[in-house]
Amino acid sequence: MIKGMKKWKIYIGKDPKALPDFSIVLFPCLSNMFYCGLAGILLIKGEKKSDASLLKRLLKNYNVIKNSNIEKVLEGKITPEGYLSIKTMEAFDRDIYAIKQDVSLQYMLHADNKLELLKGLKEQISAFAASQDSLVEKNADHFLAREMEVINSRLILLKDIVWGLSEDLLKNQEKIIALSDGKCLSSIEAFARYQRINYLLNALDRLEVRGRDSSGIQIMLKCKDKED
Repeated sequence: MIKGMKKWKIYIGKDPKALPDFSIVLFPCLSNMFYCGLAGILLIKGEKKSDASLLKRLLKNYNVIKNSNIEKVLEGKITPEGYLSIKTMEAFDRDIYAIKQDVSLQYMLHADNKLELLKGLKEQISAFAASQDSLVEKNADHFLAREMEVINSRLILLKDIVWGLSEDLLKNQEKIIALSDGKCLSSIEAFARYQRINYLLNALDRLEVRGRDSSGIQIMLKCKDKED
């Protein structure tokens, strides 16, 4: 533990962008941002994750999940508790979440065909989930009720992973590109701006308005000239 703490450095009033990984910044300073609350007092910059290592880990974990299929459960090679390797799926889900939360990782996906590789992986997982769902339904009578609960819970998590990868991550990359007409790829700063705009548009799109008595958004435009 002490050895791990030695790699951290403390800075005061510095721009986090210019500092190395494992930096603790007191009163961080950014020219285009004004912090409030705790964020204005303390900022922690951990180790930057590599997009290449994340993609490799995603592929490796998918192979583990795929090899823990319902066919092996039916053959008695693994137990229902081992179906789809719950720990591996949770690790896969955490990595997808990490990409969704990190603008720099999203930006790097657009280089060296990484986004296409991720789309290909999504297609594989989606097809695998569909096939497993069908096989489980056909062979449901082979399992006890408690075993089916475990199996179904694993399938639900797998489908959630497919949704998060497809809808939350990949589709939003397409939206960001379309929103900027491809200009967001000129720099990570440009990408971050359009990513934030897309995030706000998504938030507006998900607003739920229930009847006229509920809160809503109204926009009025007033032209200077009547002819306009």
